[in-house]
Amino acid sequence: MRARASALASELLTEARLTKNRTPTDRVLDILEHVTFSDRSLGTSELAARLDIPKATVYRILTTLEARGYLSRHLLGPGFVPDAGLQQLSRGALDAPHYRAERHAILTELAETIGEACNLVLFEGTEQVYIDRVETKWPLQFRLEVGSRVPVHCTAAGKLLLALQPATRQSGFVNRMQLVRYTRKTICDPNTLMRALEDIVQSDYGVDDEEFLDGMVAVAVPLRIGAGPPRLAVATHAPVSRMRIDTLLHYLPDMRDAADRISRTIQNTGQLMTSKPKK
Repeated sequence: MRARASALASELLTEARLTKNRTPTDRVLDILEHVTFSDRSLGTSELAARLDIPKATVYRILTTLEARGYLSRHLLGPGFVPDAGLQQLSRGALDAPHYRAERHAILTELAETIGEACNLVLFEGTEQVYIDRVETKWPLQFRLEVGSRVPVHCTAAGKLLLALQPATRQSGFVNRMQLVRYTRKTICDPNTLMRALEDIVQSDYGVDDEEFLDGMVAVAVPLRIGAGPPRLAVATHAPVSRMRIDTLLHYLPDMRDAADRISRTIQNTGQLMTSKPKK
């Protein structure tokens, strides 16, 4: 993961230095891209050197972006990291009505194939947010409405997306988390959680075996968009009285296919702000 982040940073740096006559808007977007894709916080001096922009200009842009809520100062060290404003922009773009229909149709098809509720989930640090959902037709349901926020340490999509973040960002999230116990199976020890994340990287899917809610199991797969780490996942969940984990895992090929199709939909419309823009 660290190698991918370094390669992306190098690519962005090369593009920035090859681009002549950048406008003020270009400079703002260059800074946003570098901070978003970096696996650590970036400060004024480093950004100025990377982008060949005067330090005073970089400082002015950073403070403006901070005031608007798009960036914030890192709590554990110098430099800036993405903040809630960027997350809200990407979530708003994903929820635009004229793009939602195709994505929702794919989720509906997947829910009909599995026979259980399916969700599109956005990673936001120590929480995940449900941004689209198709309910099951069964009377017994776990109601997690669009807009619901749940912790990442005990959910299938949350653990998956956390596992796929750059190493330094991942450890920062784990250190900031309150590993609250929700069931007897919730992982509440940071070291145990980190080992679980390593296993998830190898399998490329996440599982919730009654870790968030007693009697509920879930499986999630990532959406890969652009060159950055995944921040979206397709997930399905069901009561254990109707579906066991091993049964849900039989639907992994269908889930990966749905995730790929939704990814292409998002890429084709250029919705996700944090995917690397084409030149």
